[in-house]
Order: sequence, then C-alpha cells, then structure tokens
Amino acid sequence: MENPNNVYNNAPIIVVILQFRYDKIEDFNIEKIKVIAKKINKRFPNTEPQIVQGITIDNNDKETTVSLDEKRIDGIRISSKDKLEYFTITKEVFTFQSNKKYLGWEDIIDSIREFWTMFSSEFNIHILNRISLRYVNKINLPQDVKELTKYFTTYLKDDKNTYNISNFQFRFSSFDKENNFTIHIGHALEKQIGEAIPYLFDIDVIYPLKIKNKTEVIWPIFEKLRVKKNQIFNDGITEDTKKLIK
Repeated sequence: MENPNNVYNNAPIIVVILQFRYDKIEDFNIEKIKVIAKKINKRFPNTEPQIVQGITIDNNDKETTVSLDEKRIDGIRISSKDKLEYFTITKEVFTFQSNKKYLGWEDIIDSIREFWTMFSSEFNIHILNRISLRYVNKINLPQDVKELTKYFTTYLKDDKNTYNISNFQFRFSSFDKENNFTIHIGHALEKQIGEAIPYLFDIDVIYPLKIKNKTEVIWPIFEKLRVKKNQIFNDGITEDTKKLIK
C-alpha cells in the first residue's frame, strides 16, 4: 500500500496484525511483562489479563452434556487509550493488532519494535518459529454494482445466471517458493449497508520457518512480507477500485 506508485488516500485497511510465534516460555510471568509495559505506557496505558475458557463435551449412555471449563489466565493484553491498538502476549505467541485508521507502516512499527525487543530480551527468546503479517481491507462498492469483474481480479461468477449472489465468502491459499511465504487470501461480499456494499479483502502472509530473533533478521523479513502483501493487493484490484480509494 505504501508503494509510491500506488498511494491510496482513502486506504481501506481496517485491521493490521503482526505476530511472532516461539517455543513455550516455561518461566512466563505476567508481572514481568507489566513492568516492561510501563516503558510504553504513554501510548499503551491499559493492561488486563487474557482470560480463556474451554468447553467440555461429555458423551455417556444416557445423554450428552456440555459444560464450560474453569476460566484461566492465558496471558496479558496491553492496549492503547482508545483500545483500538493492543498487544496480546501468551507463552507461545506475541501479537500486535491495530483497528484504528491506517496512517502508514511507520506509524505502527516503532512501538512494536520497541516492545518486542524488550519482551524477547527479558524472556531470552532466541529463535522464532514463524512470523506473519495480516491486513484486512474493507472496500465500499457502489450500490449499483453488477459485475465484480469491474473491481476485482478474483471473484465468484455464475455464467448461467442460476443464482442471484448477494453475499459470499471464500478463502484460498498459495505458496511463494522464492521467499518461502505461505499466503492466505480471503474475499467476502457482505449485504448492503446504506448506499454501499462492503467487500472484504483479507491478506495473510506468513514466514513459517525458524529464524534467529535478531533485528537484522526479523525486520527485513517483515518488510518482505509487507511488499508481498502490497503486490497481492494491487494485483487483486482493478483501476476502477483504485479510483474508489485514491
């Protein structure tokens, strides 16, 4: 999206997610994380436990019963004042998510770099099992849209006009051999809201191999993930769509 040849003033990005996965931290301590979080509390002042609860299904001779397990603390969430940006940290996963208006890569990356460096240093994380970058885009199409071929290069089509498709969702995966990226792409056409028809274009680019947790290693890979994401987005939309978001 930050390609100088494709600058979108009305960037349709509604969710950005960066994720790090690592081996289970045996000495995981939420209080230690809270201490580290104080160093970024001007932007991320809120901390709360990440609570999970499972479901138990018991099949016996007489009946099947479904019950909820006891709630347990699985990690910690550290969020911004408006709670539109947050870090979720568990024993095996470190995730940053932003739901705020997208102002560009540099607007979010500095805080992530800073906090990840402090966290991974405190818990001696030397190897990462995978890193990933996900962008969810919502493009509001005109209410009189007839053919999705006008706006996207991937779509559902019924040549026989057997079905009147008002909404759909589909997802496919591919692999970039050159960069060893696994890619998941989702498309969804939602029901009309007001005078617009929301179309979701979800791009998840993953580097699934083990790498050293070093600045000179992980951030160049994230940059490649971002370049790949941009390529997929720009290849997936037409000039008519670009006009809608420029």
